[in-house]
Amino acid sequence: MVEAYNNRKYNFSHVPDFRHIYGNGNTNSTPTTNDIDLNEWELRILVALKSSSKTERRICKEVKLNASIVSEIITVLIEKGLISSARKRKLYFHSCETFSTTLDALKILEYYTRQKKKKEDGLIEHILALATYWLR
Repeated sequence: MVEAYNNRKYNFSHVPDFRHIYGNGNTNSTPTTNDIDLNEWELRILVALKSSSKTERRICKEVKLNASIVSEIITVLIEKGLISSARKRKLYFHSCETFSTTLDALKILEYYTRQKKKKEDGLIEHILALATYWLR
């Protein structure tokens, strides 16, 4: 037991292992589809919040969903760490809660837009290849 204590005391690289929570520590890697588990409505809410922070009521109008459904989706996104909330006080008694995206959400949105663009480019190239084949 004393040896283990001395090893930890003089070994400065001994730190708690949080890799099971935060991954391997490689933050520059692009997310894969296994890391990202978002449905269409979650993506729409993230796109609505991409430009500026908005209240829940404003998100409901942009996404065109019921307020109760949007509040559940926002709760899920907050649990995933993709949305942060802040309370703004306007008057003494009146305050509103605004939501905004985090950097992780912006990375995921960028990844989805790139994948969507790749799929569209591949489809156009496929159509052009078929057209040139048939027009020979």
